[in-house]
Amino acid sequence: MAMSSPSATMRSGLYAEQVLGVRLSTEESEQLRGNRLLAETAAQAIRDALGMARSSGRESFEPDSALLGLASASPSANNELAAIFAQVLGVPFRAEDELSYVDMPAYGALTLGQWSNAEAALMKHVARLSSMLAPGEGGGVQHARGHWFVNGQDFTLAEMVMAIRMGNLNGLDKALETDLNTMLANTSLARQLLSILSNMKWQRGQSDTDATFESDPIFDSITQFKDFADEAGLSLQRLRELGLQFRGSNSQLLAAGTAAEIAEALSETDYAETMLEIQSLFDSVNTENDVKRLRVQARQNERMNMLEGMSNFYSGVSAVNQIAARNLE
Repeated sequence: MAMSSPSATMRSGLYAEQVLGVRLSTEESEQLRGNRLLAETAAQAIRDALGMARSSGRESFEPDSALLGLASASPSANNELAAIFAQVLGVPFRAEDELSYVDMPAYGALTLGQWSNAEAALMKHVARLSSMLAPGEGGGVQHARGHWFVNGQDFTLAEMVMAIRMGNLNGLDKALETDLNTMLANTSLARQLLSILSNMKWQRGQSDTDATFESDPIFDSITQFKDFADEAGLSLQRLRELGLQFRGSNSQLLAAGTAAEIAEALSETDYAETMLEIQSLFDSVNTENDVKRLRVQARQNERMNMLEGMSNFYSGVSAVNQIAARNLE
């Protein structure tokens, strides 16, 4: 859809899609290629006929004339050409096609100017069909006669530029959303780790007070670790995964989680090392959030600059269209 007024009203839903074509089946793709070849053949025939008509002084000729040379002895080939002429050019290829298609004008000769317009329409049709194929199949973004085509949709140059910028903005928004969700998850995890660590420190103080032998204290992995994890809202499985990601198979958090799952006691050393690892993990999560925070700030600045650039571009297009409209009055 082209711009509808000098105010350069852009179509809605202009967020650029991925240029992947329209996901045709093998049969549909083959049919599209056949239609494209037919349109290309017709466009080339029109160009050749126009050259011959001009050199011979002719001012018009019929669609199925010998000059154009498209008519075939095969009825099916002529029917395919009739469909192209009716659907793309809006004129009958043969006299009998007047009755075969709705709102078809009377069959007759077209002027050279009309044939030039027909050739342009066919080339845009070829570009539109090509854009419906994936880039690896010869498709992707196509251009013909001042128009751009993406996934079978028609764009003017101004729309194309805006679509690309909207696509970039959409990608930036998705990256921002990902970073913000990560920060939110990290903040929640840091709060949970801090809760576990605080309770473990308190329990260690209590156990140190109650110890009577050098080998004491021994910590109950169920009541003095799993319960703290449950209270914080973290499962043992999640803690074990965090430990494995953070320190690998040597993770003390992984070992403490495994001990809790089989109700095995934790020694003073294991308990202390588990607390140290939780502290380190807590610090690491906060550091990642600091990095994410800086990245979010940079992306927000980039987003503001992008929006400003889009606004300036839109204003420029509007101004040009308004000047053009005034000049045409």
